[in-house]
Amino acid sequence: MGVMRKDPKKTPAAQPDLEFDLASISLPPPLPIPRPPPPPRSAGAPTRLKVTSGLLGTILVDNGFLTPEQRDACLRISSDPANILPLGEIAIERGYIDRDVLNRVLDAQRRHVDGVHREQSRAVPLPEALIEPAGGKDRGKDNSREAGQILAWLSSTLKHNASDLHLMSGKALILRRNGRLMEAKDSPIEAAQVGSLLKSILSDEECEALERDRSILKCIDLPDGARARACIFHHMNGINGTFRLIPADVPPLVSLNLPPALGKFTTYAQGLVLVTGPIGSGKTTTLAALIDIINQERYRHIITVEDPIEFVHKNNCSLITQRQVGVHTGGFSVALRSALREDPDVIVVGEMHDRETAQLAVTAAETGHLVFATLHTQSAIRSISRVLDLFPAEEQGQVRTILAESLRGVVSQQLVPRADGVEASLFKNLTGDIAQNRSM
Repeated sequence: MGVMRKDPKKTPAAQPDLEFDLASISLPPPLPIPRPPPPPRSAGAPTRLKVTSGLLGTILVDNGFLTPEQRDACLRISSDPANILPLGEIAIERGYIDRDVLNRVLDAQRRHVDGVHREQSRAVPLPEALIEPAGGKDRGKDNSREAGQILAWLSSTLKHNASDLHLMSGKALILRRNGRLMEAKDSPIEAAQVGSLLKSILSDEECEALERDRSILKCIDLPDGARARACIFHHMNGINGTFRLIPADVPPLVSLNLPPALGKFTTYAQGLVLVTGPIGSGKTTTLAALIDIINQERYRHIITVEDPIEFVHKNNCSLITQRQVGVHTGGFSVALRSALREDPDVIVVGEMHDRETAQLAVTAAETGHLVFATLHTQSAIRSISRVLDLFPAEEQGQVRTILAESLRGVVSQQLVPRADGVEASLFKNLTGDIAQNRSM
C-alpha cells in the first residue's frame, strides 16, 4: 500500500514553508481604455430589460439601446472578415452605450446566464461532479500526514509563482520558475521517504498501476481550488514525482498575451483547429482559454477528452462534459467514437497521436462539428504533415482534400524567455484560407 499510518501518540511538527531567493516582479498597472463621451439619454425609472439571449448585442438591440443607424454601423463592422469583435463589444468600443446602460445590460445578461446554468444543473448532473478528487476511491488517504505535506508544498509552489515542483529521491525540493530550476534550502529527502510521500496521494488501483507500468499520470485538487498534474515514475534511484501547477480559473486570452485573432476560431460552426507546439509550451492553457470563450458566449454542448483532466470548466452558457482517459473512457478513439452519438457541438481532443483518433477527429470536423486538437510539433506547416503521416500513403490524398475543406487554422506556439527573465509565448498562426491554398 505504501501508506504511512499516523502515530496517535506523536503530534507532527508544523512543516515550514519553502524558502527561495526570488526577486519580486512588479507589473505596471493596466492603462485605462479611452472612451468617447456617451450620448445623453432621457432620465426615467429603469424598467426590467427584455432578455432572450445571453449575447450582449442581442440585448442592446432588443431593448432599443441602439438607434437604427448605430445598429447598422455595428453590423457592417461585424460583417468585415478582419473583425473579431461581437456586435455588443463593437457598440461599446464606438461609444454608443453609456456606463449606466452598460451596467444594466450586464446585470440582465448575468441573471439570464445564471438562470440557464440553474436549468442545466437541474436537467443533468454537472460534469465536474464526475471528476474524481485526489486519491480516487480511497479518499481517506488524503488525511494522512504525507499527502497533506505534498499539498502544502504544492500550495507554497503556487505562492512562489512557479510552474513545476520536482520531488526527487535524494534531493531537496526543486521548483521551475520562468523556465529556470531552483533548489529549496531544505535538506535532501531520502528515497524511501519520497516513495512513501508520493504513494500517499494514490489510490490502491493507482499504486498497482504504478508498480505494473512503472509510471502513472493523474491530477490532484489543492485546497485553494487550483490543481496539479502529477507524473510519478520509477528511476534508478527510486521514485520521483513531477507536478505541473494548474490555476483554479481558466485564464482569458488577454492575460496570456495571446493574439486577439485567435478568438476568431471560436466563432466557427464546424471545422478543425489544431493547437501545436513542444511539450510544456502552453497548448493546454491556450485550448482552455478558447473553450472558455465559447462557454461564456455561446450555447453549445462541449465534450472534452483529456489525459488527464487539467482545467475544470464550469457550465456557463454552454454545457461542458469532461472525460478523462482511463477513468471515464478507455481511450481517445473510444471516447471520440462515443462523442459523435452524444449530441456535441464542439469536441476537444487532448492529444491526436494515432491514426484512429486523427481519422475520427477529421470525420467529426467534416460532418458539422467544431473540433479542437493538440499536436506535439514545432511549426504550423509541419503539423499538417504530421496529420497526413498518421495515415497510410494510399489514404493521404483523400485526407489532404478533407483538410483543405475543413481545416480552420493551426496555432503553433512555444515559450521563450523575455529580457526580464519571464517566459512569454511566441506564436505563428496559419489560417484556414492559407491552408486551403497550400493544399491545393
